[in-house]
Amino acid sequence: TDPGDVTPLAPLSKVQVDTVPDGQIEYTVDYKTGEPHGSNENVKNIREDMITNVREGALIVDLYKWASEDALKGGKFTITCEGNVVGEYTSDSNGRISILYKFDRNKDYVITQTEAPTGYMGLIQPVTFNVNDSDELTLTDPNGEGWSKYLAETSDNGILGYIKLYNKPVALDLYKFDKDDDGIALAGAHFELYRQVYSSITGYVKSTTPMAGFEDIVTDRNGILHIANAYGSMLKPGVYYLTEKTAPLTYVKSTEDVVITISDKGVVTIVGFAGVTLTTDDGTDLYKYTINYPNESDGSNTLKIVKKVAGNFGNRTDRFDVTVLLTDLLDNHLADTDLNMIVNGADPVPVSTDSDGKISFEIGHDDLVSIIGLPDDTKFTVTEDSGKYTPEFFVDDVSQGDTSASGTIPANKNVRIVNTYEGVIPTGVSNACGAVAVAFTIAVAGFAVMIAVIRRRRQYYY
Repeated sequence: TDPGDVTPLAPLSKVQVDTVPDGQIEYTVDYKTGEPHGSNENVKNIREDMITNVREGALIVDLYKWASEDALKGGKFTITCEGNVVGEYTSDSNGRISILYKFDRNKDYVITQTEAPTGYMGLIQPVTFNVNDSDELTLTDPNGEGWSKYLAETSDNGILGYIKLYNKPVALDLYKFDKDDDGIALAGAHFELYRQVYSSITGYVKSTTPMAGFEDIVTDRNGILHIANAYGSMLKPGVYYLTEKTAPLTYVKSTEDVVITISDKGVVTIVGFAGVTLTTDDGTDLYKYTINYPNESDGSNTLKIVKKVAGNFGNRTDRFDVTVLLTDLLDNHLADTDLNMIVNGADPVPVSTDSDGKISFEIGHDDLVSIIGLPDDTKFTVTEDSGKYTPEFFVDDVSQGDTSASGTIPANKNVRIVNTYEGVIPTGVSNACGAVAVAFTIAVAGFAVMIAVIRRRRQYYY
């Protein structure tokens, strides 16, 4: 356009506009310059600017991702006043729920979230705001800290202020563990996930085929299965069936499904068999649900050994040499006995005791070693080289001290070794060390300045 044909309005200019049915309304014109961007860091040839025309006294309501200014699309809301519906809204790609112009002073307006974007938890309780005759807004939010806030506008851009609402990411995990000892995490359990579908003949039923991407999901070495989260696989509101396909070796597969329901607001509930529970963790940046799913032993003679590393100086990458001595009830060593060993749910490998009836192996934090195929009435004694750590041995959750763990198969079968290394962190350093630290700091600071200078000299053209 020929610049001579256009009269640009200055930022924050006031414009009178004739409207129907409200008559002449004053709008404020404003501009927002976008950040340059492009195909890569060195080519920034695109910029998106925004021109806004805001009616005087506008109240803006937006939805954001938790603890950020990142817009969140797809949240659904209803706004009411004294029981009357003002409007129903869905947040757009800019997070915009609504711009409210015509609202009565000194009346309570209630914002109710009816649906959260997939993968997020919405506001469980409604939020109420009230604007008095002095244009002061009071925001009441029973959901707690972080779910909403109000920012009054201080510039003369026609905007009264901003009500900012936040939704928190949701994760759904499963923890698979030994029914007799919940500290024994079970790797290698295979599951599949099904949707609930509607049939005109049978009503709502479990689908006959698992969901794409969920045909074979497997617990990791920590017994954890990540079913859904806002940053990866996300489940829409609905009902789902979690089916165990294959249990870990030496365990019995469950024949019952766990039924998972995700509400429109992202709230998770379950219905499961005896022993299955659902726990929640309302973290700083994530609301996590965990399905706690036990497995019962298949009755085979199996000795399970779990390692835990603790203490403020404990290093979870350290490894420890463990020795298991096997004897019969008369204390005769079970020499040259063929057995199988499973490490962290992997396939079993054949092992044999030596001439003294011993099996030795290395183990680290959270490792689970299972020795399977033991004869009836096998007695075991588990020892280890703990090095600088202080050990404590448990058999079936009962402490046996700091020397060894002993028992008899099948009456006893679960051993846990906790290695603790505590230390005192020094509060000061010597002068020599201090000098080195100062010199290193100066060197690093100089390096940082040099980088900053170089970066300031780099320019982009677009």
